[in-house]
Amino acid sequence: MYSNSEGPYRNSLRALFSDRTIGLIMQCCCGVRTSSILIFCLYLIFHALFLVINLVVLSSPEEHVDRAIQFIDTNDNKLHDSVFYNTARELIIRNSGEYFALPITINLVLLVSNLLAAWG
Repeated sequence: MYSNSEGPYRNSLRALFSDRTIGLIMQCCCGVRTSSILIFCLYLIFHALFLVINLVVLSSPEEHVDRAIQFIDTNDNKLHDSVFYNTARELIIRNSGEYFALPITINLVLLVSNLLAAWG
């Protein structure tokens, strides 16, 4: 039917990958350094926001755990009456620093890595 170099899409692929088209795709309003700095700043904002959220939840874990369960639970409140919820709630509230140490550490490491990446 068609050989490897021929086909119904041969001309459209040639037009798509021509030098002029690739040149138009590669051009941008700002340089590579500027766009990478903007991406790093965006990541810094996201990681700082997640760090603040973790610290707010850590400040009053009982209130925030109850609010999260109210959001997840259905209208019949079966999750609120379950043994798993009561055991997990007690452990999270009693040892909240241990449970939030890992997310806070990860956020701090990501913040520092973004700063170093933007600097270097």
